[in-house]
Amino acid sequence: MTGWLPLFILLANFPQEPTAWLHWADQAYRRGHTARALALYDALLQCQPPTAGNFYQNLGHLHAQRGEWPQAILAYQTARQRSTRCQAELASSLLWARFQVDPEARDSINMYRIALTLAWLQEQAWFRISIASWGILLAIGTVLSQRGRAVVFRWTLVLAIPYVLLSVGMVWLHGFIDPWPSSLVQQQVAVVRVEGALLRQGNGFSYPAWQKGGQPLRLYAGQEVRIVAVKSNDWLLIQLVDGQRGWLPPAALWTLPHVPR
Repeated sequence: MTGWLPLFILLANFPQEPTAWLHWADQAYRRGHTARALALYDALLQCQPPTAGNFYQNLGHLHAQRGEWPQAILAYQTARQRSTRCQAELASSLLWARFQVDPEARDSINMYRIALTLAWLQEQAWFRISIASWGILLAIGTVLSQRGRAVVFRWTLVLAIPYVLLSVGMVWLHGFIDPWPSSLVQQQVAVVRVEGALLRQGNGFSYPAWQKGGQPLRLYAGQEVRIVAVKSNDWLLIQLVDGQRGWLPPAALWTLPHVPR
């Protein structure tokens, strides 16, 4: 309790303007005061949720530092929706958080390591510049080879083969980073908080669960979903990455306030 006393005193005398709250929260984050920063960020979410992507990016990092991976995933995804800059910056952080909670991913750690490397490379300016330069050289070589220069033609093939393989590999591995269909990306994100939550066919416990492989469809804690609709009894219609829809009670999900862009 003593550790929280300074924070309670601070909040009691805290200025009421949200911008001042945000300043204090960011300052606590930069100084490494994780618990204090997280409490201030949560207070901001309750009173007036910010719209800036970097707010949710910092929130995700704070949860990740505490090992709260489902909440980190939720914050990272919200940050990526809010800011195009965050989409590239948070690719590897989001992927690593997914790996911590995905029970199937632990059996394919090598693939996750490769995808993490890809995410890190995509964040590096030098890599993007080198890929662009490679494409330009390949285009020049293609044009010159059409004029009958055999040496240029051979070098064009040398450039083209690894370029094509790299492009195909990047597209394939990108599914590990952004598996969601583009039509669902802008929907509000939620993360399952209850291990083994049943995905039901209607908005209530009286409705049966959907079946998969002859068994009730259960979700794992930390699984990402998209919110499609909310009923008057607060039950949520959600959609999975494979397109399956179903209903969950609000207590089964981590959600953040939905702020219009």
